Amino acid sequence: MAKLPIAKGRYGCYKRLAACLLSAGLAAWVESVAAESNSCANSIVVSEPQDYPGLVADCEVLLGLRDQLAGDRGLNWSADIPIAQWDGIAVGDSGVKTLELGDNELTGVIPPELGQLSQLEWLSLYDNELTGVIPPELGQLSQLEWLDLGGNVLIGPIPPALGRLNQLEWLDLSGNVLIGTIPPELSQLIALRGLYLYGNQLIGTIPLELSQLTALRGLRLDDNGLTGVIPPALGRLTELEELNLDGNALIGCTPETLARWVNDLPICSQVLKESDLAVSAMTATVLGDEVEHLIVEFARTIPGRQTDYAWIGVTDEFGRLELIISSEAPVSGYYQARARNADGEMVGQWHRIFLEQDRHQSLELTLGGGVQVVASQMLVRGAELIAYYPFNGHARDVSENEYHGILSGPVPTWDRFGNEDGAILFHDTNHRIDLPHQVLNGRLNVTIAFWLKTSESGAQTIISGANQLNDNEYIVFFLNESVIRFYSHGRVGGNQVWCDVEIQPIADGTWHHFTVIRNASLGYADFFIDGEGDTKRCGHLAYDTLKVEAGGLILGQDQDTFGGGFDASQVLRGALDDLRIYDGILSAIEVQALMRESDPNDPGAAKEVTAVASGLDPNVPNPFNASTQITYRLATPGPVRLEIYNVLGQLVHTLVDEFQTAGSYQVHWDARDQWGVPVAAGVYISRLHYPSGVQTRRLLLLK
Repeated sequence: MAKLPIAKGRYGCYKRLAACLLSAGLAAWVESVAAESNSCANSIVVSEPQDYPGLVADCEVLLGLRDQLAGDRGLNWSADIPIAQWDGIAVGDSGVKTLELGDNELTGVIPPELGQLSQLEWLSLYDNELTGVIPPELGQLSQLEWLDLGGNVLIGPIPPALGRLNQLEWLDLSGNVLIGTIPPELSQLIALRGLYLYGNQLIGTIPLELSQLTALRGLRLDDNGLTGVIPPALGRLTELEELNLDGNALIGCTPETLARWVNDLPICSQVLKESDLAVSAMTATVLGDEVEHLIVEFARTIPGRQTDYAWIGVTDEFGRLELIISSEAPVSGYYQARARNADGEMVGQWHRIFLEQDRHQSLELTLGGGVQVVASQMLVRGAELIAYYPFNGHARDVSENEYHGILSGPVPTWDRFGNEDGAILFHDTNHRIDLPHQVLNGRLNVTIAFWLKTSESGAQTIISGANQLNDNEYIVFFLNESVIRFYSHGRVGGNQVWCDVEIQPIADGTWHHFTVIRNASLGYADFFIDGEGDTKRCGHLAYDTLKVEAGGLILGQDQDTFGGGFDASQVLRGALDDLRIYDGILSAIEVQALMRESDPNDPGAAKEVTAVASGLDPNVPNPFNASTQITYRLATPGPVRLEIYNVLGQLVHTLVDEFQTAGSYQVHWDARDQWGVPVAAGVYISRLHYPSGVQTRRLLLLK
């Protein structure tokens, strides 16, 4: 006899019917049917079911799938066992949170009904024998953070609906038989930290949109049938710790930031601008139709020699690429270029492209047409700390160059953190500090940064550099409390030039941070006052190096004649602290970071300087070739992390990550990354995180 259907919520009605049918012997049958239809509300599976309707609903879904999900090992899912004790299940008040049935010998297809578990955060069905397609209904699991379906026999395409799982942090579909292309909708998974699609039969190109997954730490697309180029935009994935693209049919070159993981393609031709190699930089834009992800190769044109396309790049989604032509020999001369699409077909070729050494040129390459240089400027290389004067009771240079100053009159004073003898005070007309002329002599682009506190409203000189022919070779001074002026001599035989910037009055008796940048390559002076930037054009700075002779570099005095003739109306009357001079140009971000590092309004910075013993010392040697020693000091015990970063801000190696007691420490770095692979020559950043403080220093690796 077939069972009668019993509607949910009518358990009481059927109990009364059972009482009426006792004489017919049907009561037990009706009771069992009623109990089965309401098994998740029997107060055993879910305690107090009336208070947890979501959990009851999920229970009913899972009981309906029990036989399908049991596999060969079986499941203990039953109306006689609390759901919190079910195999592979973890629950919360609102519903089932975890379904973990990995390596459970499951067969059949993935039930689309799993998409009804609206509170599910973890779904793991890895290493089973599941077949069929991935149900698009899984895209309804809006709370899902972990989805692992790897190691099955799933077929068909990856459902674009998975791109709706905006809480997802881990997606593993590896080791199946999935086909089709990688859906660009996966780029919507902005919280994703691991994407594993390796070992399938995926085809097509790597979607450019994956570059939007900036939280990714692991990306594996190996052992598929992917074609085309590696999108240059993937280099934006700065958090990557694992990348594998092997076992595909990719062509072109590897972005330099990804080169450590990709072995079967050449590196796109870029080197660090701080390299000693001869270089010519370019930004090329390909004009025409279908300019995305073209492989563009450059070769030096030398009559009688075979053409060698030694420099290679890939255009981004806008048809642009950046390329560095580098060589141990001079690189100025004529070049030719060609472009291929992702299928390897030649789509463009250009000749007689003249590139100049130590310049950055902007090119337009027209498909089916010619080439045009639309802009050219001096190549600005990275900044290197030349001298650093913290003025802790003296004028010693704590950089590795040891360009120590000589005090003549200024006295120690309280610094901006309230530390005694932590700054230097100029308060008389004959006060000065003489610096070695090598600090500025022969330099083209120069950055000077310092802290100043003054209550004087008249003209005041911070630094002046001079030679026998010109007493205004380099001057930074205040015309009055509201105008900062930068003097510099122009080209040889040219006139003196200057830039003025109006500022908020500084004669307020409080500390202010100033940065002045001599950008001679572009003919500008950049001013930053308390981190806010202002740029002024100065007429004749371009190409001219500074000529400062011995005895002609002085702090606190304006030289009307070389090494003397000081103007008493322009002497410095105030406190000076933390003066740093760089060979090169600091970016706005670097300037602001420098200010924050030593800002008295930053509690972390104040503690850093107050705890005088804490800090990161210059590495020795620097520059270095094979290895260097990094020394740091801790005033108090606590968690410490010492890391090496490249100039793109990517973590290269964590040297220390542990709790340490107070004391002095020395760490050896052998110029290798976290995986033991030697790193390229160039500038690196050491960053020390210690209790209540962070400090960075630059390291220069030469090879």
